[in-house]
Amino acid sequence: MAYEYVVQTEDGAEIGGFLMGGGFRDYQLPNGEHCPVPEAPAWCNNCRAFVAAERVPSLPEIDEELNAARSGGAGYRSWLPQEGNLPWRDDDAEFWDEFAYKAVTRATQTRTWRLLRRGPPRCLLCASTSVMVVEEGKVQIAHPITGQQLRIHWVGHVRVSDDEYYTVEGLPISSTTP
Repeated sequence: MAYEYVVQTEDGAEIGGFLMGGGFRDYQLPNGEHCPVPEAPAWCNNCRAFVAAERVPSLPEIDEELNAARSGGAGYRSWLPQEGNLPWRDDDAEFWDEFAYKAVTRATQTRTWRLLRRGPPRCLLCASTSVMVVEEGKVQIAHPITGQQLRIHWVGHVRVSDDEYYTVEGLPISSTTP
């Protein structure tokens, strides 16, 4: 599964779209384990389009999330941004404890990958490093060529038939199980 995003002008005209998130893209680590690819919207100068790109978080960013998740469900929930498409189930402590537990696993995997990573973010379509990653949480942006104001937003879920695998440096390996 993936999430479909569209890029629209101020008057609502669609000028592009991409798939992102949902866990269908993984890095294959040297020890054979997999790590979910941190993703972000970006402008790719090579594709000349808005695309899904890698997000290469800093170790302090990863550690902040890891510590929040280790604090348990209530602590992790209060650490999360208050906007977006989060499962707001305030009264379900068991749900949030499980959510935090999964976040610890993901952040630990991300930290392992990040210690190995040396290069800048790449476009997940063409592997170019000539990308301008959109700041996390930002939905209103200016087109990098025209300056036109645009909006990026989530429109729905999409079923993806093949998973995608990448090296630690973000180069595609295959679109099937390695």
